Amino acid sequence: MPYKDCCRKCHKDPTLATSEQMARARFSALALKKYDFLLDTTHSTHADFKVDREAWKKQISRNNKGFRYVGLNVTKAEERDEETYAVTIEAAAEPEKVSDVPKVLLMSECSVYKKEDQIWKYVVAEDMKREVVEGAGSARQLAGH
Repeated sequence: MPYKDCCRKCHKDPTLATSEQMARARFSALALKKYDFLLDTTHSTHADFKVDREAWKKQISRNNKGFRYVGLNVTKAEERDEETYAVTIEAAAEPEKVSDVPKVLLMSECSVYKKEDQIWKYVVAEDMKREVVEGAGSARQLAGH
């Protein structure tokens, strides 16, 4: 689905997003380096939450330096209670610089979202898994594109 039909409206007004749409919008914000959106949609109880937004943005930028985020699948979304949803995602990233041995980082997690200020905000990642696949070509090839 094109950015303009999916995540752009959530980036402009996060109150419009469902929990599943928020998971997609946060991934695309990471890919597009829209770090303010990530900060604005992180729950105040999240372990990485910081009042110093500039330091927090620098930390996110450092943590994601050298990666290109190339794919996301939402595999499950379930209501836990009226104000809590769990969204299971699978994502892929690859190095910005191509090497002789292509590498793809495959990630999966169950992202928990809670409503805060009328916005679904990211609380915690459960069942987080990371795997580097070497020699696999690009993430687009792994996804069958």
